[in-house]
Amino acid sequence: MISSIILAAGQSKRMLLGNKLLLEKNNIPIIKTTLEKIKASKVQEIIIVLGKDSELILNKIKSPDLIVSINKNFNDGISSSIKNGIKNINSSSLGVMICLGDMPLIKTSTYNKIIDAFYNYNNKNIIPCFNKNRKGNPVLFARSYFEKLMKIKGDEGAKKLIHNKPNDFIKISIPDRGILEDIDNEQQYYSFIQNE
Repeated sequence: MISSIILAAGQSKRMLLGNKLLLEKNNIPIIKTTLEKIKASKVQEIIIVLGKDSELILNKIKSPDLIVSINKNFNDGISSSIKNGIKNINSSSLGVMICLGDMPLIKTSTYNKIIDAFYNYNNKNIIPCFNKNRKGNPVLFARSYFEKLMKIKGDEGAKKLIHNKPNDFIKISIPDRGILEDIDNEQQYYSFIQNE
């Protein structure tokens, strides 16, 4: 099975409109759009890591098959949320897709292509790339990498890990620009709600 961790514990410091995950398009919060697309994919386990505004977010995404993990150390950066999520992964899981809650434009078919590539390459770490060279999210990490993920620090996430061991990752070309587009500020949000 493949698990996914949705990182949704951040403070939205760059978003002046409030918590970006609770901002809506067509009355649907960004976090719910992201979650629904992941739920529709081949992922068999979803862990959502919450921190700031955890109760407000939970009220918007009620879902019985979701594993909710609260990161009390969310101020320590994204790495603390990744580690928090890894601790909750099912022991039979072969790998984990680390997904960002503020990337609602990624298509379900994209998540499936990443998972298919993982199996096709005999359970290797997978990085999706737009136009072959622009690395995006989510990255799918094999179980063999969980221990390394538990050692990351700060707000860089797993970037350093990927940078230091590029040969451990298979890059696959994905024609979905959504893998590059997160929503961090008002301009990105207004662009998101104006585009169909």
